[in-house]
Amino acid sequence: MKALDIRLLGELDLGEATKRLPPSRRTRALLAYLAVERRAHSRQRLCDLFWSGPNDPRAALRWSLSKVRAVLPLESSGEHVQLGADVASDVARLHETLAPGVASVPTAELLDVARLFRGEPLEALDIRDCFQFQEWLLATREHLRSCEIALLSELVERLRESDVASALVHARKRVAIDPLVEAGHVSVLELLGAAGRVKEAVAHFERCKCMLTSELGAQRWPALERARASLRPSGAPERGSAPLLAQALGGMAAATATCVGRAAELAALSQVLAAGGVALVLGEPGIGKSRVLEAATEQARASGMIVLRGRAFEAEMIRPYGAIIDALRSIPVRGLASDGAASLAPLLPELAKSTSELRLDRERLFDGVLEFVRALAHSGARVALLLDDVQWLDDASAALVHFLARDDEPALTLALGARDGELEDNGPVLRLVRSLRRAKRLREIRLGPLSLEETSLLLAGFGAGVDARRVHAAAEGNPLFSLELAAAVAGGLAPDELPHTLLGLLSERLERLEERGRALVPWAATLGHSFALATLGAVSGAAPEELLRGVEELERRGVLKVAPAGPSQFGYDFVHDLVRRAAYQAMSEPRRRLCHARAAEILWRDVERDASLASDVAHHAALAGEHALAARACAEAGSHCLRVFAYAEALELARQGRRHAAELPAGERRALEIPLLSILVHADTPARHDELDATLFATLSEAQAEGDRHGVATAAKALALLRYFRGDLPGAGEVSMRVADAVRSADDPHEVANELAQSARCLTLVGRVEESRELLGEALEVGRKNGVTPIELPFAQATLAQFDGELERAEALFRATLAAARRFEDHWRGSEALARLVMIALEQDDLEAASGLARELAVLAERIDRDGAELFFAKALSALIELRASLRARGQPQTGPLLQAIERLRAIDTKAFLVFALNALAEVELGARLPEPAEAHATEAAALARRIKNRSELAVATALVARSWRLRGDEPRARAVIAEATAELTSGEEISSRARRYLAQAKATPA
Repeated sequence: MKALDIRLLGELDLGEATKRLPPSRRTRALLAYLAVERRAHSRQRLCDLFWSGPNDPRAALRWSLSKVRAVLPLESSGEHVQLGADVASDVARLHETLAPGVASVPTAELLDVARLFRGEPLEALDIRDCFQFQEWLLATREHLRSCEIALLSELVERLRESDVASALVHARKRVAIDPLVEAGHVSVLELLGAAGRVKEAVAHFERCKCMLTSELGAQRWPALERARASLRPSGAPERGSAPLLAQALGGMAAATATCVGRAAELAALSQVLAAGGVALVLGEPGIGKSRVLEAATEQARASGMIVLRGRAFEAEMIRPYGAIIDALRSIPVRGLASDGAASLAPLLPELAKSTSELRLDRERLFDGVLEFVRALAHSGARVALLLDDVQWLDDASAALVHFLARDDEPALTLALGARDGELEDNGPVLRLVRSLRRAKRLREIRLGPLSLEETSLLLAGFGAGVDARRVHAAAEGNPLFSLELAAAVAGGLAPDELPHTLLGLLSERLERLEERGRALVPWAATLGHSFALATLGAVSGAAPEELLRGVEELERRGVLKVAPAGPSQFGYDFVHDLVRRAAYQAMSEPRRRLCHARAAEILWRDVERDASLASDVAHHAALAGEHALAARACAEAGSHCLRVFAYAEALELARQGRRHAAELPAGERRALEIPLLSILVHADTPARHDELDATLFATLSEAQAEGDRHGVATAAKALALLRYFRGDLPGAGEVSMRVADAVRSADDPHEVANELAQSARCLTLVGRVEESRELLGEALEVGRKNGVTPIELPFAQATLAQFDGELERAEALFRATLAAARRFEDHWRGSEALARLVMIALEQDDLEAASGLARELAVLAERIDRDGAELFFAKALSALIELRASLRARGQPQTGPLLQAIERLRAIDTKAFLVFALNALAEVELGARLPEPAEAHATEAAALARRIKNRSELAVATALVARSWRLRGDEPRARAVIAEATAELTSGEEISSRARRYLAQAKATPA
């Protein structure tokens, strides 16, 4: 048999190989998948499994495969790839051994195979945002666990007479894997009784009966009670007493109070904190990153610095600004000067004095944090922002950290802690780190393993009973592993009973807690991040007195520590994320689902009060398999993300929500999918989504067929907006009529007036002006009768006035729209109104006014940042203003900046913006007497205008083409172009006053 080259039944490793695994979790997961599924896989299938998010999944796959190929052989043929045939694995050996049936395998072989299991199969390879891979991972783990349970059960029965101690080890393992099966606990009781460990057996009986009753509901457990009744006292002393373990844990706590072996690293970090800049502390889990940051915090505070301390959590990667909010709440902020506190209202709603202070946009968020830092530093103190586990930062938080890091603010220093290998899996954080490296603003501090002498010093508090040399060799210099090994030995475990992994040791420690503390651990681990005491009580169902006593024990035993958990309240967190992971992995899959379902149910009750909790609900509901609640929570969380400009998170939530909705019956699915599709329209680049258009149209038709008026209105609004973004103005107009028909019977007059006006505006844009006037009149009448003035009323009136050439009236109405958009946090309408105001100023040749408006538009567009469409149109408008100004001043236009913006608009395929920009460039080129490029740009604009059926811009483009030919002296060609345009544009929808003026000027220009 081949030697094991890759081990998957626990934490992934390469056995005895000298090569190191790739640090990226996604790449390790890919390697594990190829090692388990030993066949050829198409590259497209692998992309679908592991890269649902990146813009170029093929490139990401090539990069990961190159890292896999560096440690194990790969075979590829065209579009398919697989692991080399000469690679062996423990999973393959397991299946080969158990193939004849577990009962026919010799005991020696069963024992060998049982040793292959070193923890949870495929441990620490979860990738929450890869839905298909996660489903495969859970199913594979369940299958491998069932294999382990079968062989452990067989070993228990074979060894219970001949080797009680070994049988007990296997029986405990079986219970740990599947704790909700009564028979497993019966075997443990019987074997403990046979070993004379009656006190331990009675304690196990009380724990497991309580747990089974709590989880499964039954009050009587006959087999378990018979096993309890059969226990007979023994005079033999029992090992591992609780006082001895508590003493060992106390020694461990004392040892961690110093930063052993990290003097140089701590000095480097302290130097950065004192001098300013950004420090990044890197290392593997358990190596001491958090302890170095804590020690630096203590030194910084002692020197008079103000320290904001937060950390990111894996379960919160779609919670916008989560780590930053936690850091801000780590100090009391209500006592600050009012201006300093008020600037935080967008992030901390509890500080808002009125709802007007809750308006959120990216600029205010970022500037608010910077204002807060300056307010803290007003007295001369420096401020340090310390964030741990930044490999789990969400996209929005990474952007905010980048903003703070690149701002040359002398009062602020940043210190970050990260698991080096997992940075590769978080694109936004990796870009942040690389950007800071390029700017030479980053000081990287890497933590390596401790030496033997340092390990001896670390373990000095445990006494002579702990062999530091042996611990150092087993832990390979990892401080947390060393401390846990020493604590286990001091607590009474014999060397041959010690688990071989850090997570195994942590699990052993948690297992030996007293009942009231141990009962809370699964619930705390399920929550996935720091939590308020009330939240833990609600999800666990513990009575207040039991809750307090249990938490006190967990704090005393070094499992939990005090941590900020929300506005004006403290809570708890695990002392280390590895402790949380050990607690979570000790739970069976059925129990995990029960705990997540309970957490989702409890947190959902508070979503209306705090919308940011919706992402937590989505996380828990997904892991509980509660598809309906998961989809609903994804929609709520995605809407919240849009409001705070966290578009990457909104996009991921919408995708996840749709996957959950797909598991539901048709009627329920459609009702949940409509708001998720709407989020996709706002969060993604709509021009790229033919499929999204088709899906929305089909959903709209379904809703209409079933008489779902609200569903029709919601789906139609999203589809109209999508088509508008894509430049399909007639399509947007058609859908807008459906919206109007659907909302007329609505009960809310505000909604009726708003939607009728929005439909009218869309119809104006496509030249269906008579229908637009009718709908707008209807909307104004509904508003007048009911005393409501929704934001779309002035917006629709302004659009119609601009179409009619009433520019002064249009300007006033667009300014009213802009004011309302600011008041209601309507970022899209605000940017659209600003763009229209810039166009009006350009049409009036008021370059000064246009320039100021364009600057304001650029700021708002950068905050919206919907893949650059609004941003690059704003840049195009600014470049156009500068171009016209240079032509007026010097007669020589500098077209480079505008051409760059136009090229970007081409790249992102935003036709409506591109047509206007091309026509504007052609007009400037004609003014500079450059007919050839003007004709080329106007011709491109005309082709695009025909494609998107924008007749007004088509008329403008045609007039510009005619002028270019006339400027080149080809009057017949110019007249032919005008004649063709006149024939084409006389039938069908109206064209705007501006378009008619351009055509009239082209016709009237003398030869």
